[in-house]
Amino acid sequence: MSYEITWESRGVFKKLSGYVSADEYGQSVDVVQTDARFDELRYIIVDATGITGDDFTGEKLDEIACLKHVAHRSNTQCPVAYIVTSGRLARMIMQATLSIRKLMTIAIFPSVEDARHWFLALRHGTAHR
Repeated sequence: MSYEITWESRGVFKKLSGYVSADEYGQSVDVVQTDARFDELRYIIVDATGITGDDFTGEKLDEIACLKHVAHRSNTQCPVAYIVTSGRLARMIMQATLSIRKLMTIAIFPSVEDARHWFLALRHGTAHR
């Protein structure tokens, strides 16, 4: 499996690794959003630093952003942080999520620690991104 999902006390940590297809990533979104715990989440971290290959295209990521992330309407207090070191992937994520950033807060960071600090700052109203 190209993803591993860890449920934390108020969030989800998703680790992507190896070759990840857009369909597999979409499936990982479904797994989280169809879980009864989704409405109580306060953050999602998607660590994409372990990806060694993918079939992501702008069109495929747009579709995932528009169709799969619609559940965030039920939990608008759940920001998503992507951990990405690939410039290509970071650009694709930001482009694909343009249309849904009014529904949800999304940011890209180079490390999990940076993302966790951001979540803490969001909770205290001091985040800048």
